[in-house]
Amino acid sequence: MPQANCGYEGAPYSHKVLSHNGPTVWVSIGLDPKWTTETKAAPKPAIRSVEALIDTGAQESCIDRLLAAEVGLPVIDRQTVCGVGQLEVDVYLAQIHVESLKFTIYGKFAGVPLQENGHRQRVLIGRSFLEHCKLIYNGRTGAVTIELA
Repeated sequence: MPQANCGYEGAPYSHKVLSHNGPTVWVSIGLDPKWTTETKAAPKPAIRSVEALIDTGAQESCIDRLLAAEVGLPVIDRQTVCGVGQLEVDVYLAQIHVESLKFTIYGKFAGVPLQENGHRQRVLIGRSFLEHCKLIYNGRTGAVTIELA
């Protein structure tokens, strides 16, 4: 099974860097109309190498609303999301391809103000994706690995 290193093991103060940044993976984002869930190749992305936070506190994955507009993802709905408080946001149709795992998340993604609120990552990968994975987080060493289960 494909596996990705999502931590900072080997970096100076790796456990502190992990605590500050969280575990991350690199993703590609777009909406390739020719791609289906049966397609073996990755969907053709609108943008590559976007840093995504693996967020065990998020039920669903979401995308920065400025990034969604930048790559021209279609708005297909509106919904209320909650974190600290509630916010009504646009919902986009997209494919988020986790490059190192060779796995594509396809569907609806809430467009949330990540960059506008100072987040360095422009995508949050939530528990609905993690149900397909095994995640090992070692806070002492700064190592994190994720693999498809």
